[in-house]
Amino acid sequence: EARARGVPAQLKNMNDVDWDAMGAATTPVFVLVSASTGDGDPPDNATSFYAKVLRAADKEPEKLKGVQFTSLGLGDSNYTRFMKVPRTLKKGFER
Repeated sequence: EARARGVPAQLKNMNDVDWDAMGAATTPVFVLVSASTGDGDPPDNATSFYAKVLRAADKEPEKLKGVQFTSLGLGDSNYTRFMKVPRTLKKGFER
């Protein structure tokens, strides 16, 4: 729907996001849909991206400055670490 309205958009697995190019100039808006697997682990197609966001929070705190984002977390509340990945990614983007 975004493209139909003239808004450039791309759909990607998190591991396919070009982290080096990520920033407000190239990615002004980022919509994140994520789940946790097992007991709070990132899905296979998100492990690399997840690690980079965690690392950036400590080593590149300005990396995501100006990137507007929203997050949709999916999961099963029966797990001990329910929505750990979406919540952790959200914190990484908020720093």
